Amino acid sequence: MNTADLVIIICVAGLVAAAVITLLRRKRKGTSCCGNCSGCGMSCDKREQTEK
Repeated sequence: MNTADLVIIICVAGLVAAAVITLLRRKRKGTSCCGNCSGCGMSCDKREQTEK
């Protein structure tokens, strides 16, 4: 492995970490959506629209 490989691996790991952090923050705030409103326990605007 050379330096370019390490740089690419570090960039990919950073992007994955940023995605996980974003998902966790959205889940904590209650703004995430799994797309399965019928099995979801959250009360969001999207679920209220699909149940009507």
